Amino acid sequence: MKKSLIILLGICLCFTIVFATQNSLSMSDTHNVELITDDNSAEVGKEVFNQTVPQVSDGEHIDSSDVNSPEFLIAEIQIPENPFFSTLASDQCLPGDSVQEILTIDNVTPEIIIPNGAVGVFSKDASTGWTCNAGDILSFSFEKYPMETGTSQTLGIGHIKDGVMYEVQAFRDSLDGTYNFTIQEDGVYYIYVIGLSSDPISLKESAIEIL
Repeated sequence: MKKSLIILLGICLCFTIVFATQNSLSMSDTHNVELITDDNSAEVGKEVFNQTVPQVSDGEHIDSSDVNSPEFLIAEIQIPENPFFSTLASDQCLPGDSVQEILTIDNVTPEIIIPNGAVGVFSKDASTGWTCNAGDILSFSFEKYPMETGTSQTLGIGHIKDGVMYEVQAFRDSLDGTYNFTIQEDGVYYIYVIGLSSDPISLKESAIEIL
């Protein structure tokens, strides 16, 4: 009887540890932007505990000094190895702690999960960008999955041209929105997103257009 009770307690303890680990870790060990699949769909809208980042308002440009604050999860400004950019247009740019290519199909972006500090660069076939002419508007419409807690999340969106990352624009207070950039000179452009909230940001399918 005593032996059976010990075994039963051991089994209960194992279940408790597994449950606690699943709920506390969530995506905290994942540092790259990922496609939403059956394997990680349970993470959509979930909170990651014990992480905080500065709060910003819609449309605000992030000051690089925030990146070095204790609250921000990007410890220092350095460019991760990637094929899209090797230079920052200014000290207002946030290159993130990882850069992942996100392939679009017919200009439609897939559903993705963006951890804090992770950058996702949208591309067309063969890692190409969008060919634009001066006066065009490069547009990206997005829709976030809501958090179960109802809290707002800050999504950063910007563009890349000729190996240079340009400043990010923050979108926080709405679940959907549009990033519009007026092209100043002809060239090939990429749009990127970066997670600026402690909890992973999940995006639904969206569209990139040249207007």
